Amino acid sequence: RVISRAMEKDRNLRCQSASEMRADLRRLKRDTDSSRSATVNVEAHQDSQVTKAQPQIEHSSDTAIAIGLAKRHKKKLTIALAALAVLVVAGGLWFYRANHLSAGGAMDSVAVLPFANGGGDPDTEYLSDGITESVINSLSHVSQLRVVPRSTVFRYKGKDSTPEKIGQELNVRAVVTGRVTRRGDAFLVSAELMDVNRESQVWGEQYSKKLADIQGIQEDISKSIATNLRIELNGKEEQQIAKRDTENPEAYRLYLQGRYYWNQRTDEGVKKGLGYFQQAIEKDPSYALAFAGVADSYAVGNGSYLGLTPQEARPKSKAAALKALELDDSLAEAHTTLADTYLYYDWDFPKAQQEFSRAIAANPNYPTAHQWFAEYLYAVGRFDEATAEAKRAQELDPLSVAVSGSVAETYYYARKYDQAIEAYKATLKMDPNFIAAHIGLALSYDEKKMYPEAVAEWQARAQLYGYPGVLQTLLDGILKGQSVDPGQVAAVYAKMGKKNEALTWLEKAYAERSGRMVRLRSDPGFDSLRSDPGFVAIVRRMNFPD
Repeated sequence: RVISRAMEKDRNLRCQSASEMRADLRRLKRDTDSSRSATVNVEAHQDSQVTKAQPQIEHSSDTAIAIGLAKRHKKKLTIALAALAVLVVAGGLWFYRANHLSAGGAMDSVAVLPFANGGGDPDTEYLSDGITESVINSLSHVSQLRVVPRSTVFRYKGKDSTPEKIGQELNVRAVVTGRVTRRGDAFLVSAELMDVNRESQVWGEQYSKKLADIQGIQEDISKSIATNLRIELNGKEEQQIAKRDTENPEAYRLYLQGRYYWNQRTDEGVKKGLGYFQQAIEKDPSYALAFAGVADSYAVGNGSYLGLTPQEARPKSKAAALKALELDDSLAEAHTTLADTYLYYDWDFPKAQQEFSRAIAANPNYPTAHQWFAEYLYAVGRFDEATAEAKRAQELDPLSVAVSGSVAETYYYARKYDQAIEAYKATLKMDPNFIAAHIGLALSYDEKKMYPEAVAEWQARAQLYGYPGVLQTLLDGILKGQSVDPGQVAAVYAKMGKKNEALTWLEKAYAERSGRMVRLRSDPGFDSLRSDPGFVAIVRRMNFPD
């Protein structure tokens, strides 16, 4: 259309020029022969460079007229042709981008949806989930590619929706779907890649393999996806996609089972997951990912899923993470878990920052690394950087309520309470039962002195726990000798203006390695104690970085 309009404009311009030329012809024919001769001589003199290169000829009156008109309209025609050339180039570029790139250009974002369990056997569900997660992890190492993380895509598991619709909701160019069907010691895997914009299949393949070659399937699928997304991989990315973390197929199968149960985030699930990770290590003592699984099992919930206190769980998590990195220093997950332990248990801020940086360098698309690094940053008072990291995690994992809550937290600790309130409300729209968001919203209302709204949020939290749940929590705490987090008790006393009681509980929180202590310097809940010498001394003992 751009080119057509340009050509039409040029035709109009040329018609206009021709009309002017005919009018000039009629006027010039009325001139005398002497005038014509003079015109010829003048034109010949002005165009001496041309006449010197050409033989002299006797100009008739019509020839003279033509030369005069050509020179008179030469400038107009030059401008018209230049304008046409610009329009042609612009139109060509538009045409190329609209057609060639959409058909042959790289697709820079993809969602790998949970592979369906074709046989419906719950005992083999770990296979379909495991292949899905492995493909996601492989592709996430490609720097040019945005890969929707597991926590987001698994929200669509079992949902009745089309790949095209899901792709539009996740704002990705491509969607991968698949199915896994087990048949004895063999299994059939089908996978296909859809272009969301064109609503067409780009690639599809079926694989029939023995159960021992699960990793081979994952590698083949990852390579085919990258190739058909038309992404140019560098050498390091090619190695990551082709990488086998273990050559023992039984160890790999046990690891997949461990991740399947660990992802359930229940007491029973995490315990089962830890057991499978440990079995995988027995099959292959050099299996770094299995050690990372052990570290994650002890770290998640500060050991609460395993019935352990932070003092019991964190050293085990740290030891497993260090072993994983000793075997494979490229594991972003292990760097992240180790950084979290340095932050919340060792209170070693320099090492925590170092490990978060290594995790992000190893895999910039790992959202948890950005999310937990944001917690480190607001703990040390770097609020703008914290917000940027939390938002980066949200870009990578847009449907995660935990990540959304982290964005709200960065605003709260930066004392931007209006923004925190809006962010917490947005989180609760995603999941009205997310207790941490109700707590954060109540605290934000409290800082704004919006007490009725704060009370409503505390009541919502209590209703979500339920009275039997509250009683059980109290009972568990009494049996363990610590009914509540002393850091939280200290914050309540500080809010009530009871400084001595607050400082007493802060000392207890320091001794018990309360997670609240990491945020002591930036936590608004302790603002009333900032000038107290006792509080200043406790903050100094935390060795926060300058």
